[in-house]
Amino acid sequence: MNKHDFDLLLQKYLAGECDEDETRQVELWSNNMLLHSELNMAPAEKRNMQERIWKRLKSDVLGYKPLWRRLHVGVAASILAALCVMWWAQNSQTNITDTQPIDLIAGRPAVFPWKHTDVIIVKSEENAEVLTLDDGSKITLGKNSYIRYPSVFARHKRELYLEGEAFFEVARDEKRPFLVYSGGLVTRVLGTSFNIRSSTGKTEVEVVSGSVSVYENTGKPASEVKAVILTPNQRVVFEKNAKKLEPELVDTPVFVREPEDESDFIFDGEPLPQVLTKLSEAFEVAIKIESPALSPCIFTGDLNGLPLHAQLDLICKSINGSYELKGNVYMVNGEGCQEDKL
Repeated sequence: MNKHDFDLLLQKYLAGECDEDETRQVELWSNNMLLHSELNMAPAEKRNMQERIWKRLKSDVLGYKPLWRRLHVGVAASILAALCVMWWAQNSQTNITDTQPIDLIAGRPAVFPWKHTDVIIVKSEENAEVLTLDDGSKITLGKNSYIRYPSVFARHKRELYLEGEAFFEVARDEKRPFLVYSGGLVTRVLGTSFNIRSSTGKTEVEVVSGSVSVYENTGKPASEVKAVILTPNQRVVFEKNAKKLEPELVDTPVFVREPEDESDFIFDGEPLPQVLTKLSEAFEVAIKIESPALSPCIFTGDLNGLPLHAQLDLICKSINGSYELKGNVYMVNGEGCQEDKL
């Protein structure tokens, strides 16, 4: 078990949500940790300290509402942090996987990266939670998802940890990159909107606006890792076993540039290349004519209010053609439409 998983197990234990095996695991760790530590204390004194620590932790943590659990550095979090630091320092050779939170500046595992501030922990349960961060960024946390972040971001970076799904609307700050650690990936942005969905062994990042940099959380500095740049209507699906990062188009592309007027998407005998160019610019996706015979075709129709795939279906039906997605490009094919030549 890595430190991140163990951290979550401790929080689960304090909230009274552990099953019998998990409870036994935490209590066994508790019994062994202090008694075998290098503190200059008698065994009886160590046991008394242990009892006081757990009593204080439980009283501080369990007094909060289940949907909004907060750990204050000055009380419960400081004690929990001290316990974790002591234990992990004595077990530095244990497994540290790519899901371990990483300090990108230092390039090493981070136990508690936020100093002198509150650590806010939110777990959504029945419904999505909408959060506003201190920099003005907004997060819509999906159902049954979990997030950890500082109440006040550091001066040189903004970072948080996610398990599950969340939609981010990040306030732009070119001096402080926004870093999301989730499912073995790091998503780095300056200011944009995107969605992250993380489940067992699989993490998906999908961009709605702007661009994001996504790379594997290997513990190396950001400058030393290979990143994938995603733009609107693109996503990356990372599977831990495959260790593969390749951008692809989302299942249902959405408008990136809304038409200023409905007339912009009403066509009357307009050449097919110009129609496809307008769609390409509006959705910021590549659409190409693969069959030269289609270039002279014209299109007449109203495409307002339709998703991209429905628009392409309507266009292809009118020119007796078809389209398919090849990589990240929509290719339009057909035998041509001689009767519609200009």
